[in-house]
Parts: sequence; C-alpha cells; structure tokens
Amino acid sequence: MEPSSQANRHPAALDCLRLIGHSKASHHEGASFQAVGQRLAAHLGLRYAGLSERAAGPGDYQVPRAALAGRDSRPASGRHFLGGWTESPLHATKAVMHPIGDGAQAVPDDWPAALGPELADLVLPGATAFSVPDALRAGKALWHRAPRTSLRLKQVQADGGRGQCVVDDLAQLRAALERWEEVVGQGLVIEENLADVRTLSVGQVEIPGQTIAYIGEQAVTGNNRGEPAYGGSRLLAIRGGFAELANLGFAGDFGLAIARAAAFDRLADRHLGLIASRRNYDVALGRGAAGAPRVAVLEQSWRIGGATPAEILALEALAASPDAGKVRAATVELYGPGLEPPPGAFVLFHGEDPEQGPMLKYAILGRECIADPIR
Repeated sequence: MEPSSQANRHPAALDCLRLIGHSKASHHEGASFQAVGQRLAAHLGLRYAGLSERAAGPGDYQVPRAALAGRDSRPASGRHFLGGWTESPLHATKAVMHPIGDGAQAVPDDWPAALGPELADLVLPGATAFSVPDALRAGKALWHRAPRTSLRLKQVQADGGRGQCVVDDLAQLRAALERWEEVVGQGLVIEENLADVRTLSVGQVEIPGQTIAYIGEQAVTGNNRGEPAYGGSRLLAIRGGFAELANLGFAGDFGLAIARAAAFDRLADRHLGLIASRRNYDVALGRGAAGAPRVAVLEQSWRIGGATPAEILALEALAASPDAGKVRAATVELYGPGLEPPPGAFVLFHGEDPEQGPMLKYAILGRECIADPIR
C-alpha cells in the first residue's frame, strides 16, 4: 500500500520530520523505526530528515524512540512531536502504576505520591518498590491480603515483556530479588498475576490536522527460539479521541477497558503534567486470585510502539476517505524462514535479524478486529 498523498496541515514553522534516538537499537527495531518515520513524513507532507541522537531543532517534527523527559526536552506542544513528555524520566515508566508500599524506606525525590492511590480502581492490586527490603515487604503485604495469589515482578525500565517473572511464594520472591538486586533500585513493580489473559490496546493519536482513537487486541506468537513474543495488534480506529471511542457503545469488558484507560489518562495529565500526542494503554482481561475477573490497566506507552504502523495506516485511510467513520488495521510480527508479506502490506522488516533470526514485520489495512459493535 502506498502512503497517502493528502498531506495534513501542520504548524507553519515545521519543515521536516526527524527521528530522535540512539543507534544501538536491534537491527529489526532500527529498520522499523526508520520505516515508520518515512511513512509518517510522507503523510504529513514533511521532508524526512532521518535519525539523530541530538534533540530536534525548532523546525523539526520529532519522533522520539522513547518518551521524552526533563525541561530541556519539553516540546513546544503536542503538535510538534509524536510521543509523550514527562518532567521526570521515572514518570514514563511502569513504576507509577502503583503506590509505594506501606513502610517503604526508599522513595525517589521525584515520586508522584498522590497518583498511586487514585489508580487503585483502574489497575491490579500491587505496589512499587525501590529496594530489596521494600520489595519483600510489599510482596508479604500482598500475600497477607490474598494468600494464594501468584505475583508478577516487572523491572520498570524493561519493555516488550522482558524483565518479568512470576513468583508463588516467599522463597521464590527472595530468589528473584537476589538475581535482580542490581536493578531493583531503578524500580520494581509487584502485582497480582493473572490467568487466561487477553491484552487489549486502547489508544489515542494526535498529529497535525488529525486525531484518531482505537481499541485493539494484541497477539502472541513464538520466536525462533520457541519463546512467546509480541505478534502484533489488530485495531479498530475511529475519528476523534477517547470520548468518541467510548460513544461507540462497546459493552462489557471492552467498554470497561476503554473507560479505565481514559480515566488513567486523565489522572496522568493531572498528576504528571503529561504532554502526549500518542497515548496507548495496555489493558488486561483475565482472572486473578480465586478466579476473580479483572479488567485492569497494565501499563502506559507514551512513545511509538508495536501498534504505531497500524495507527499510521489508519490515519492515512481516514484522511483519504472523508466519509469513512472507522477503519481496521493491523500490525503483524512473524518469525521463521520463508515468510512473505501479503499484497498491499506496509513492510517494516523482512529478513535476517542478527539476534532474532529470520522474521517479518508488516502493517496492513482490513484485518478483522475484535467485537466491532458497529459492523
């Protein structure tokens, strides 16, 4: 599929799109990042300026690989970049999903203490810790409230499902903390582990001249080592933001997932001073302790992510068809030799990655999406 020829209106001072990030990303991630930048630049009618490790200049529309943080990196507005900004790097990590446990001794100076308690109805039972003793104390407290619960530990700086493990008792928790002693000081999430999980993506993307929102479901595939890996996302995208998405009339768990993601987003604005043009939330549907059903926000993504290529195709399609109210798009990631993309796909990577082996990554319009109530 070719990029849309309809350029969107953008701030007059902008003349190019520049990717901001380091060159140490894996081969397939780096190739995908640049493919996304080129496609988005064409859609916006901006010159593609490639990758830079420096901060963007005043005439750049910037697409950072990671969330921006700090006063020196603050964008002029959400119309000048695709991603998110927080004053502290910590605020863009998984750490803020939970409050610090009672009695904790290690508390960062930039900790947003008021946020965690307000998230209690939106997220899983859990706590964040910044030391081994505090993590042990938090785990014991969670088991005191629900003795037979498995707990999931997450390193707050890790992404893509990395830096996680599940523990069932105190001995396993101690062993995990011993392995991770060097990184616990950066933050560790300890939360209820779910069974029978489906992971939804609820998001909103704003670029100059357009806003879309979507709900989708993530897929899991096997990599070349037989390990579970992200397999892509199927999206149903509409014009407008979270409010318009909520008005579609999704019932049950999907409606609740949209409501909880939007509520989390409002709290992030209020407590973190968030500036974001891409607001993506992973929401889990699953069973917790004693089989209790859960609909909970797992984490936020205020940067480009696995669903971004599908988001760009949705932006293009809605811009090209003013009468269309919705569009389906998907990203797909597959592993193994002999793979070929389908006709019309936006290919992000197709070849041999030095670390992951043979793989194919693409985005495409028209894939069926979960439970579309306006079909």
